[in-house]
Amino acid sequence: MKTLIYMKQVYFFKFIFLFLSNLGYASLCPSPENESLAKLNWTFYHKEYDAEESTRWLSPSTKKKGVILTVHGLNNKPSVMNSLANLFTSSGLETLRGSLTGHRGSASEAKDLTEKNWKDDFKNLYCLAHKKAKRLGLPLNINCFSLGCLLLFNFLNDLEKTPHKAEINKIILISPAITVKAPLTFFYQLMGFLFPKDWTIPSLNLKNYRVQEGTTVASYEAFFKFLDKNKSMSSTLQKTWRNIPTMIFMNPEDELLDFKKFQNFIEKNNLESWKINLINNSKATTSRVISHLLLDKKSVGNKAWSQMKKKIIQFLDTGQNSH
Repeated sequence: MKTLIYMKQVYFFKFIFLFLSNLGYASLCPSPENESLAKLNWTFYHKEYDAEESTRWLSPSTKKKGVILTVHGLNNKPSVMNSLANLFTSSGLETLRGSLTGHRGSASEAKDLTEKNWKDDFKNLYCLAHKKAKRLGLPLNINCFSLGCLLLFNFLNDLEKTPHKAEINKIILISPAITVKAPLTFFYQLMGFLFPKDWTIPSLNLKNYRVQEGTTVASYEAFFKFLDKNKSMSSTLQKTWRNIPTMIFMNPEDELLDFKKFQNFIEKNNLESWKINLINNSKATTSRVISHLLLDKKSVGNKAWSQMKKKIIQFLDTGQNSH
């Protein structure tokens, strides 16, 4: 009898402990869908923001097959994801084209941003897409480019520390900023040490793809804080991401990313569901070829872009993820 009473007490206190520990995580995404979108876009009532670069939904004209969130890279216009977004909608996906702090047309916003801004941005975007997927009873997919992929990694890492689980069907990574080349890392961190946060470093990106003439030291500081966190993410990758089908597009000649280090990263973490598709964009019709930039027909080249689109559609429709 005493043993039974003792066991009941143990279970009772365990219940109380779990209940109290989960109070802070009662809901990962508490706001309704309409409030979430309004919150993400509240700044666009100010004249210095570009409404074309707001977070927005793009809907398919055909039968809806799923939902996808697509997130841009560092100092990119969110609208550079339009070609991919159009591909997704033509494939029957409700598409949320996300917009990150400092990338919405306001130069002053980029000077004041912090790591927390981007962390909150990505969580809010995920929640908005997740809610629609749940409401429609459809699978949620995620597509990201460069910085967007880095934020996805860190979002999943943070999620692992809560009772919540990532509900993601498929992931498409494009030039994921996970393993940046050492000389570039040293250079930008040196800039952060020498100059104030509101200082702007001229951008080498093409004019039509960048949101500002340069990238602020504050932006680079936030970027490298996220990058540093990646060094302790192995357990998260093993638990959360290992079984999510993930298609990756990279150019081995990428100016920013260390391709060999990225391959080692996959092998080290036993990410068997990750498949790299090599892209040669030497036939790009942009004013200058940038190997990191793999976003549309102009930046990739007509033939390579057609192949890339075909693989994406096949992956989303059938799950086939070939090299």
